[in-house]
Amino acid sequence: MLRTIITSLVGLSSIVYATNEPVPYILDISQGEQRPVDYWLKAGGTNPQGEKLGVNSLYWTRNDQPWTPAMGEFHYFRCPADLWETELLKMKAGGISIVATVLYWELAEPQPGQWDWTGDNDLRRFVQLCAKHGLLVWLRCGPYINAEIVRGGIPAWADKDGKRFNAPWYLDCARQWYNQIGQQIKGLLYKDGGPIIGIQLENEFANGSKDHPAELKRLAIEAGLIAPFYSATANTMYHFERGDIIPLLAAYPYRFWQAPAPTSDFLYMTDEWGAMENLGRLYYDATRIPRGACEVGSGCLNSYQDRYQVPVYDMETNAQTVLGRGVNLVGYYMYHGGSNREGWPTSICPLNYDYQAPIGEFGQIRPSFHVLKLFHMFMNDFGHLLGPTQPVRSNNMVAKAEDVSRVRHIGRFNGDSGFIFMNTCQPWVKTHAIDNVQFEVKLSSGTMKVPAKPITVPANTCPVFPVNLDMNGCLLRYATARLLALVPDNDGIPTYIFSEEIGISPEFRFSNTVEIQNGSSWKDGQDTVCRLDPAISATSPVMVTSPSGKRAKLILLPRNKAEHAWRLTYAGKPRLVISDCTVVENMGVLELTSTSPRMEFEIFPAIGQKFFGKSPENVGSFSRIQHQVPIVDWKIDTTKLPAKSWETPIAKELPNNVVDILYKVTYTGSTADLFADSKKYTDNRHIGAPFEWSIKRFINFGTNKITVTANRWDPQVRGIPQADAPNSPAEEQGMIRKVSAHPIYQIRFVPDKM
Repeated sequence: MLRTIITSLVGLSSIVYATNEPVPYILDISQGEQRPVDYWLKAGGTNPQGEKLGVNSLYWTRNDQPWTPAMGEFHYFRCPADLWETELLKMKAGGISIVATVLYWELAEPQPGQWDWTGDNDLRRFVQLCAKHGLLVWLRCGPYINAEIVRGGIPAWADKDGKRFNAPWYLDCARQWYNQIGQQIKGLLYKDGGPIIGIQLENEFANGSKDHPAELKRLAIEAGLIAPFYSATANTMYHFERGDIIPLLAAYPYRFWQAPAPTSDFLYMTDEWGAMENLGRLYYDATRIPRGACEVGSGCLNSYQDRYQVPVYDMETNAQTVLGRGVNLVGYYMYHGGSNREGWPTSICPLNYDYQAPIGEFGQIRPSFHVLKLFHMFMNDFGHLLGPTQPVRSNNMVAKAEDVSRVRHIGRFNGDSGFIFMNTCQPWVKTHAIDNVQFEVKLSSGTMKVPAKPITVPANTCPVFPVNLDMNGCLLRYATARLLALVPDNDGIPTYIFSEEIGISPEFRFSNTVEIQNGSSWKDGQDTVCRLDPAISATSPVMVTSPSGKRAKLILLPRNKAEHAWRLTYAGKPRLVISDCTVVENMGVLELTSTSPRMEFEIFPAIGQKFFGKSPENVGSFSRIQHQVPIVDWKIDTTKLPAKSWETPIAKELPNNVVDILYKVTYTGSTADLFADSKKYTDNRHIGAPFEWSIKRFINFGTNKITVTANRWDPQVRGIPQADAPNSPAEEQGMIRKVSAHPIYQIRFVPDKM
């Protein structure tokens, strides 16, 4: 509904619609980018264990292998400290490798020389928890950080002429700030065996002397902030030619700071094109810098007047187009939402900093978490293949956001191997399925059509097809399915996990020298073609054998199962777990959480361990484990609803097997406020979805009651679906219509002792 309403704001007369005529999509590999791999950047490092991090002009490296990590922003001070570990485990389960966070200067030094690194601002504890669970850390140290915080985090007492420049007084303040950070993270840097691999200097320093970031870096090193990588946002004035600071990009198709309008983010644009549109200029020589991003919008804040409910498919496509353009470090802003305190946010920002993030303000796992995880599994298991590939664009690529007549597309290739990225999404424009899609891929070995017969790409999707993938000696010419993960079976045979693409028949075309078992296949010229039913293949892998006898397996998951697949290490082996629950691996134990007391998961390769006295059920190559805990009847009093406000007492503790209670409040009104006892804790800017919050933190705070109040409807607010508009004078004053409570159960699956 929201998508339809907001689309009406766009001039639809300018939109180009599709025809039924076939449109050639040509990817000529010889015309792709040919950037040399240059190791000129002064970056990288080695830890005491001998592990190495590096970077060149194309990609980052880990132990000299191409590395394409996913980085997620989580502001530790915007979340209660006693919840940090739980939330970090969720981020790791989502495939995040690096946790990024800003550091808030005024919070640590509200008055000159008065430092406070305790409680929710305990930076050292936060970094130690990241280290405990194998997560790397990228610190965005400022001093100026933006983050929708007043003065960008600079203390009120330092808000005077000379700030953010090389004024002696300001540099002296910055030196003390960096020295304090250095004391907090001593021993936690990568060079010391810790997780901190990156330091961002300043933020969006678009005007001023190039010497300022250089001076900040000098002060940081003096303070002991030594990391393999130093970064700046891509709109920063700095001395690019020195090669010691790496610029990182942003991609925000939904922009709370401007009115709704189509942007070019989904067009696989070049660096120069994107910089000119979004920044007004390119601040560095893009041909010599690896493409990385620190702010891929994985949701959106909402200003008071303009509200955006970001569709999941647009969040997925934003990440996919960033990857397609050649980005090899994908950092999300925000990956985990949070809460502000009174006095922190700028006037445009509410108290909540939920950001519609994959993990919400109260730790809610959202659908976007699952679709982004599809990319993270791929990046983590196949980054060594993706990193060295370079973008290949067509001469007739879509160049205008309003043009939805053709599939937007790009290739990433290294030699004759690579991936085809495409999408049919565009915020603020009415989209539709595109017929007759077929790519002519011009390789050094000849032209290949992908797929062999044209297909229809459904609206609001973003497929990725592998081309000439070496599956342990078995050549997969292409697949109309998405590559996800690589997990050896119990015999050590590499098993390639794929997901079906929405609305596209999955076809696997191998070299005809490959033998196929367990799949419906036939010869077609020089190829062997295999079409799979995801419902069957999910439990019965296809075996492929090369002429030399090397073997690989193939598992194709239905899209709904793929979104609920979890790639982790358990019992000393790489595993794939499929479960509708949230699954985390916590120090060797699988922890499942769900709003259902009955939980199950399937795990590949199969295991023989007993849980709760029961042996696993064999489901093809998977093992299925189930368990149930007692149902909790959590009662709330809603007899006085509808009403302008609603309150509920807070229990002193949670029931057994319950880790939180999630509340969902349906209301009319422009905003709603949540009070913990008498103090306003957070708020909600209505976008047509329920206001969600949970009680665990309030139990920990010792809160006695929660009150939620709906505020007056403001007709100037745009973007709220008509169905959620008030339908009576009473509702125009703000009205809570419905409240529901949902226990969140947890089961720890610990193998029975033999």
